[in-house]
Amino acid sequence: MDMKRQVGLMTAVLIIVADMIGSGIFILPGIVLNNVPQTNLVILLWLIGGIVAISGSLCYAELATMWPDAGGEYVYLRNTFGLLPSFLTGWISLFVGFTASIAGTTLVLTGFLESFLKTYGLSIQFMSLSPDMSIKLFGCSLVVLFGVVNIIGVKLGAWFQNFLTVFKLLIVLSLIIFGLYVIQWAFVERISAPIETVTKTPMTFSFSNLSLGLLLVMFSYSGWNGATYIGGEIKNPSKNLPKALLYGALLTTVIYILLNVVFLGSATGDVLIKQMKTNFIIGSVATENLSKGLAPYYSLGIVVILLSAIAVQIMIGPRVYYAMAKDKALFSVFGNISQRFNTPILAIILQILISIVYILLVGKENIDSLYQYMGFSLSIFPLLTVFGLFYLRWKRPELNRPYKVPFYPLLPILYITLTILMMAGSLYRDIDTKGFASFYSIGIVLLGSVIYYIWNYFVKKKA
Repeated sequence: MDMKRQVGLMTAVLIIVADMIGSGIFILPGIVLNNVPQTNLVILLWLIGGIVAISGSLCYAELATMWPDAGGEYVYLRNTFGLLPSFLTGWISLFVGFTASIAGTTLVLTGFLESFLKTYGLSIQFMSLSPDMSIKLFGCSLVVLFGVVNIIGVKLGAWFQNFLTVFKLLIVLSLIIFGLYVIQWAFVERISAPIETVTKTPMTFSFSNLSLGLLLVMFSYSGWNGATYIGGEIKNPSKNLPKALLYGALLTTVIYILLNVVFLGSATGDVLIKQMKTNFIIGSVATENLSKGLAPYYSLGIVVILLSAIAVQIMIGPRVYYAMAKDKALFSVFGNISQRFNTPILAIILQILISIVYILLVGKENIDSLYQYMGFSLSIFPLLTVFGLFYLRWKRPELNRPYKVPFYPLLPILYITLTILMMAGSLYRDIDTKGFASFYSIGIVLLGSVIYYIWNYFVKKKA
């Protein structure tokens, strides 16, 4: 039984926006500022990130209209290079892209929720459990709740997602408008200043700092390809998929730039860095700087924004596992569609369970490494997918291409070049600082390769 095409253009755009605007924009500008303490460079990195996302979305639009099936780059890589790279991108989606991201989003969400509850002398507490464990159990319950909503049905999940996303956009727009109205514009002048260090201690800019900053920024943009994962459920995909990918990336880029201006304009750079030593979430710090009275309510609003991000990740991810199961790259039961709800129930449950494991294992003390790990991991296979665009133009020019990427080959080259530079910088930084985040990413890909060959052996033996 196949999934029905029942998702329109607006829903597809909202899915991309909901998937992109998650925890990253509320925490990563601060982490980037710590690594590149010059505000004009922070804004520049977010602008470059938007350009990379838009370039990638236009490249994916060509592939998406060629193969408008559920599964996104899993399908594109399978049809371009075969089962191993497609299996590995599904493997990364399962163990990093959606599940680890859900955990990270939940972690940031609880930070904002704690800020709101403290205003009224409340806290998240379950019986005699420690505060840390109580918060983790609360996060697990949220994942289960949204999983149940998506199990019940696509239409209910899409309606619920649309409601949360529209509400999210209203909160984000009000934060931008309010922030631009009340910030001290003397601070904003620092953002546009050509060369002005905002910290008290001068810091030497390096290739590794800049590339790591861009890698972290790109994690916030990583949902630009979100609509391709539900390609098999989008109405009129040859027309709606390219529009959804482009509109979603453009809208999110504008929102990100404006939010960065608000966050970085809420105080001088050295003050922001000092404040983030006690509160690692720049979104929370900035709203407190803008208005102590309204800060708790914006914290609650951002909780809703992050709830939307969790909901859309739970909605999109199982479509990848569904596609993998159809190719016998996962147990076939994960490709089963419920006749009652018309959703891949077991694939949704699988994602819920892995997400819960991440939530229970991850702590706030290693949040920056978690985002670097996710950013590096999620750059590998989009890079290979865009390489595949060149390969297909060369090897299979006869394929029907309802949409072709504009300015070919410049846009694919731009995407590939910037992605390679930021990944190389992340590796260099880990080597220089004896870090492990990038190498963990490579390690999970290598582990996936071993699992693939073991799995393939038993599938062939069974056949």
